[in-house]
Amino acid sequence: MNIKREFKSYDDFKTNFKLEVPENFNFVYDFLDLKAREHGDELALIHVDDAGVRRDYNFKWFQEQSAKLAHELKAQGLKKGQKVMIILYRRIEFWVVSLALQRLGAVVVPAPAQLTPKDIAFRVDFGKLDGLIVEDSITARVEGARELFQLPKLLVEVPEGKFSNTPGWLNYDDLFEGQPTEFARPTNPEENSGGRDPMIVFFSSGTSGMPKMVCQDARYPLGHYLTAAYWHDLEPGDIHFTLADTGWGKAVWGKFYGQWMAGAVIFVWDFRGKFEPARLLEVLSEHKVTS
Repeated sequence: MNIKREFKSYDDFKTNFKLEVPENFNFVYDFLDLKAREHGDELALIHVDDAGVRRDYNFKWFQEQSAKLAHELKAQGLKKGQKVMIILYRRIEFWVVSLALQRLGAVVVPAPAQLTPKDIAFRVDFGKLDGLIVEDSITARVEGARELFQLPKLLVEVPEGKFSNTPGWLNYDDLFEGQPTEFARPTNPEENSGGRDPMIVFFSSGTSGMPKMVCQDARYPLGHYLTAAYWHDLEPGDIHFTLADTGWGKAVWGKFYGQWMAGAVIFVWDFRGKFEPARLLEVLSEHKVTS
């Protein structure tokens, strides 16, 4: 993105900063696919799991994996405008699933892993959700929600180990077999998504009543370019860490769109259980996190 980064003062910034918003902007087609084509080998994300195992992923990997998954989800009947809730802690699959849904124009509904069956049933009912993609540790809670409300047809389990084979559920790992590594932007209006089309829905915390739905359109990632470039002050080569679980809005502000557009590498620590500050400091030091 060719955007002026240096300003003489805050007033200079307010007066002269401009962000050109492409017509019908879709982050996947207008940023990720271009980035993968031109700088596919560039490091995009560092993921450290609960056991301390590090895996590095480049932009080409995200482009190919999201394309494969989008083909299969389309084959499963998922369409533009349909809403899919994702409960995946800080797993790498959160990024792949979100990007795949955006290819289809489906709406991403992130949710935190603390949800109870009652919480899940409320969101499915109130949000009129069309699918759920969750880690295997969440499957039983979703099945508990089935007793309270009818679940959508599309149910995908992301196994940490062995697939549970729960009736009615698809194995995430099987969805990639034989799928193409390219997914061209659709040209017909019924499938082509971007601009003011809904892209992501957050459920509020519900501090003054039941959670409310907050919808952001496909231009939303561009807003968080400012977050990354001017609040986080990120530049190419930075390694940026945001702690939040991917079910919370802060994860999308802090470790996804804006950070990539600002040229930074996203760092993810997928710890489980009790938060240990001392361990966090060790992780930051070991992996040379800069922001």
